[in-house]
Formats: sequence, structure tokens, C-alpha cells
Amino acid sequence: MKFDKYFILSLIFGLFSTGLAAQTFFPVGERTITFNDPARTGGFGSGGGPGRQIETKIYYPATAAGTNTNVASGSFPVVVFGHGFAMAWDAYEPVYDSLAGRGFIVALPRTEGSLLPAPSHGDFGKDLALVSERMIALNANAVSPFYQKINGRRAIGGHSMGGGATYLANQYTTGVNCYFTFAAAETNPSAISAAAGMNAPSLVIAGSFDCVAPPNDNQVPIYNAISSSCKTYVSITGGYHCQFNASNFNCNFGEGTCSPSGGISTTDQLNKVRGLLIPYLSYFLKGECAAWTSFDSQVNTAPWLTAIQNCTQSLPLNPQVLGLNSFCQGASVNLGASPAGFSYNWNTGDTGDSLSVNGSGAYSFEASNGICATQSAAFNVTEIPLVQDAQISASGPLSFCEGGSVNLTVQPSGLPVSWNTGASTESIMVSQSGSFSAFVGSAACGDSTDAITVNVTEFPQAINITASGGVIASNVPYSFSVVSEPGVTYIWAAQNGSIVSGQGTAQVSVLWTSTGAFTLNCTASIGDCSVTDEVLAVVSPVSVEEAVLPVLGVYPNPVHDELNINAPLNASSYKLIDMHGRVIRIDSLPDNGLLSLVELHAGVYVLICMDDAGNQLAAVRLLKR
Repeated sequence: MKFDKYFILSLIFGLFSTGLAAQTFFPVGERTITFNDPARTGGFGSGGGPGRQIETKIYYPATAAGTNTNVASGSFPVVVFGHGFAMAWDAYEPVYDSLAGRGFIVALPRTEGSLLPAPSHGDFGKDLALVSERMIALNANAVSPFYQKINGRRAIGGHSMGGGATYLANQYTTGVNCYFTFAAAETNPSAISAAAGMNAPSLVIAGSFDCVAPPNDNQVPIYNAISSSCKTYVSITGGYHCQFNASNFNCNFGEGTCSPSGGISTTDQLNKVRGLLIPYLSYFLKGECAAWTSFDSQVNTAPWLTAIQNCTQSLPLNPQVLGLNSFCQGASVNLGASPAGFSYNWNTGDTGDSLSVNGSGAYSFEASNGICATQSAAFNVTEIPLVQDAQISASGPLSFCEGGSVNLTVQPSGLPVSWNTGASTESIMVSQSGSFSAFVGSAACGDSTDAITVNVTEFPQAINITASGGVIASNVPYSFSVVSEPGVTYIWAAQNGSIVSGQGTAQVSVLWTSTGAFTLNCTASIGDCSVTDEVLAVVSPVSVEEAVLPVLGVYPNPVHDELNINAPLNASSYKLIDMHGRVIRIDSLPDNGLLSLVELHAGVYVLICMDDAGNQLAAVRLLKR
């Protein structure tokens, strides 16, 4: 069975070249198609129509191994191969099985295979050209088993006589993607002369021990004549003419008359041939970029060959999208394709080595050198909102007293924020003086707000109104004061009294014209921030002399039942005067300094201490509860 045999050969021959282990292996199908050339006669086989009959054996990737099985799912290239002199197509089973199992459709014309009459090299070249064209045409033939199974690419190759006929075939067809030959022999008409018109990529493989078609007389001049800008000559060290195929009596008999000993084995030579051929065809017919790297590496480094190469295949390896991955709303970003020097198809449908992007998305391209193409990884580009009017709004006044606060919020919302305080939230709570600003948005697409100033004013220190001493008398100015603090404004207010002097300062003179208990308050202010103290001023109808007496030390005051008197040393008596100016008690000062006031009604009184002569020494205002 074909597939089993191919599988065994694969195990024997290995994987031939770096990177081929990842390939898909197909069962090999087989069928026969006879093509015809109405303009010529002869050939081999029948049933192809009028004119020359060209029976062709076709081996292909199949759903199952066997004859006339279905072609595998996919789209495959065509390889047309010409046999050597007096050799049949099946001598090349190691070649066509390997290629078909790796996704190539191999067509082998059976014409010009006889020893006598001598084969026509010219007709064989025309047969190779015609079969290559007819195979491609089957892709559009709805009744063909190869309908929509051919990718449109083709190669022509051959061994010995078929190798020489390969160069003749180039004269009769166009659009062949590449050519290859094994031990190509000079033909009649001349393959060397025909090679001068070959412009497609060409691979010439020779064996250094070939005595049937010696390289210096055949393959080297053919290679030198080829006009292609991509041509490669490889001489396999120790390789023989008849080891490019399976064992064949006719070929072996001819080579046996001249062959030197000491060359490599058939298995070794076939392994080396396939190791070169499969990546070569995979590149030119399947567009696999890595295959050329494998082929070229062997040509330039393998120790078992000698090579001449005039070919530079620039591969679009490691394609990358270059450019910025973001841009501001309303703008655009220019993306570039790397490496340079190839053709590019972007996923947007655009072509060219650059792409102007004005929307978010994933962008990639396929880079091609016309033979192989590689795909770049997706490059994500983000459109960033553009901020042009960033502002700060305040939840309340920007000037307030110590202990207050204001909430500052940036607009627009929903974007990254960076405050000059280090905060990154949309809103911040401010309770201290300072200048506040923020950057809203991302990088170059954001906007800075104008600075906003917050003024926090401290409260003045707590104040305590202090009287100047003595009795507050009606119609007599009396001084009150608080401890002065720099930068503080003092406002005084006297109930039923007037500020004689000092308004706005820490000390005032107050005048009451009526008697009684009145309030006096002082408000200390820094801006809108103020503290207030209030005292009760008791104004008595006493004489001027009494009004200027020193303050008498007593406690507690206000008093409830008992008053402790700290009288002057020469004081011996006291008197109590009510708010109507009536003297309600005159008596000696108690020895223990404790004066009982239990019987007094609640109210305001003036206590005056006197000496033995009745002179008033000190006085104080009392509040009886």
C-alpha cells in the first residue's frame, strides 16, 4: 500500500532538513490522466483526445492512500517531473512519494521513455511544459478530481535527460515559479543554449561522482548559462548519476561502465537531495519563508556539498508594527512596517509601508517579498480623550475660618487626575491655606487647571475683659482692656453706655450716665473669624472719690453666704451700699476676715473699707446671689 510504503521510507530517510518535522504528512493517492496536444503526434497512452497522447502518472496528498482516492482538503502546488533516458516514472518513487506526502501534486509524463527509437528531447520538453499548464487548468474544471485543489503555483524538474528537457520546457511555457534538475544532461536541441532564456529561480543539483553526465560538461555550463537572478548550483560530494532515483537497471548498467568507487550510498544521496528539494519547493511553491532559510543554510554551511549561488532572497522575517500605541482624540498616529523593502497588506485593507490611524484598534500587516509572506503580531492603538478645559469647582467659599473646609473637584470627570498635593482622586477636601491645581487626563492629551487659592484664617486667641479697678460710677469714664494680639481688631459694645475712647483697640474707656447692671462685650476679629467676651458692669451712684478707690480684694464674687475680705492693713471698718446709693450696713471688719451676707437680698452692692478716721481705703463691687 502506498501510504505504508511512504511511511516506511520516511522512517528510513528521516526528515531531511531543519524545520520539516512540523509539516503535515498526507496519505499518497495515485491516478492516471492522459493529456493531448492537437498540434503534435505520437506520445504514449491513449484517450486524451486528438493529437499527441501524454499519459501522466499523478501522485497527490489524499484523504486515504490508494488509486483514485479523493484529494485531501486544501490547495496544493504542482510539480511536473521528467524521467531520465530509458527510465520509467516509477524509478522516482522516493522523490514523488516524499513530495506528495508533504502536500505537493506531482505529475510524471510517461512519454519518450523508450530506448529505441531514441527519445525526442524537444518533444519531451514540450510535454513537460504542456502538462504543467494542463494541471493548473484542472483547478477550474468542475468535473476534475483536482477542482479547487491547486494553488496556481508550479515547478518543472527532471533527472538526466528529463533535467535537460526541463530547460527546453522553459521555451514553451511562461509563469513557472521555479525549476530544478538532478544530474541534468545536455540534450538535442541544446539544454545549455535553452538555459540562457531561463529567468525563473533555478536549482541545479549534481553528483561529484557522476560519470554519465559529468558536471563540468553538463550541469556547470547549464548553470552558467541560466539568466535567472536566483540560481543555485549544488554538487553532492560522492554523489552518483543513478542515485537520484531508486535502483534502475538501465541507468545502473550505463553508470556501471564508468563509475568510480568510494561514493555515498543511495539512501544517503536521496536524503540529501530531498533535504534540499523539499524546502526549496516549499518556499517557491508554498510561500513558506522559513523553508528558504533552511535551504539557504544547507547550501552555505553543509559539509557534504559544494555550492555556487547567485541569489539573494530578502525574507520578511520578524515583521513588527512600529509607532506610538496611543494618540489624542481628534489627532492620529502614523504606524510603520518593519522590516522595510517589502510589500504590505494591512488588516485595514490598506497597502504601503505606513498607515495613518485615527481610531482605537488592533493593527497588523502581512509582509511579502512576492513569494512568501509573514504576519505581524497585532499592535494595539488606543485613542485617548483630549482634555482642553480642565477646571476646579469648589463646594463653598474659598476663604473661611480655622476648623472649616472646602471640597475641590476637577472637571471633566472619569479621567486620571494628578493634584499638586500628590492626590489622584477627582475630589480633595482642603482645610489649610494654599494654592491648588491639578492635571486632568493622560500624558500629552491632558490639561492643567488654573490654580485656585484657599485662605484659612486662624481665630484670635481667647480674650478676657479686665476692669481697671475701683468702683464703676455713673458719669465717670472707666477703663476696660483685653490682652492685645497683633493683627486683631477689637470692637466694644457697652449696654446703655458709650465708648469714650479706644474703640477698635485692646483698651477702651466707657461712660455710663445711669446706674444699674449693664453688659459690656468685646469682639476680637481677624477677618471674619472672631471670639467674644462679655462682663457685667455694675454702675453705682457713688462719689468721684469712691469711684477711683483701689480695688478691694474679696472672694468669692459673686457671693452667696460668706465673703472673704483681704482688706488693707489699716482698715478697721466697712460699709455696704446698694445700687440705689443707700448705706445698708456699717460695721467693724471681722477679725477672721469672714463677712456673713446671709441676710442680704440678691443684687449688686458696693463694699468699701475704711480706717479708724473714716477714710475710704478700697472698694469693690459685689454680686449677691
